Amino acid sequence: TTTGRTTVSTGLASFICGNSAYDSRSRLWLATAGTVPDQYEFTFGLLDNTGATVEHTDGAYFRFLGNGVNTNWEIVTSAASVRTTTTTASPVLVNNAQIFQIIINEPGTLAQFYIDGVLVGSHATNIPSTGQFFGWGWRLLKTTGTTAVTAFVDWGYLDVTFSAPRG
Repeated sequence: TTTGRTTVSTGLASFICGNSAYDSRSRLWLATAGTVPDQYEFTFGLLDNTGATVEHTDGAYFRFLGNGVNTNWEIVTSAASVRTTTTTASPVLVNNAQIFQIIINEPGTLAQFYIDGVLVGSHATNIPSTGQFFGWGWRLLKTTGTTAVTAFVDWGYLDVTFSAPRG
């Protein structure tokens, strides 16, 4: 996208933590790291507000701020717009596919983040709880400039394991 945003997602209120375990995986790569005049934000995983130009209210997701300064992936958990953000030691590998995984345990008390099978961080705070819904997907949001930005999503996988039968 050269301006605006592009999104692929389930519904914004498709899932809720606290009654299911989640295993989200994606194989993807970015074509550029961004520059100071041409900036973007790429987020993916379990998140809401995928069509909006605002920060996600609820979710557990990977984020890259392509601004010519940041070089590493961030991991984020957010509940009611209160966020825990960690910059990982894993750099964005431009034009190199990586596999990203987010696992949230059944009680919704721990989110673990993996890149290429290596644990890059865990959060036990600000994980969405009962009443805080989210979806699953990817969002590429151009924030400044007009040079095109491209994200390639090779595949995505989501496994939801329910703790009790649904009626």
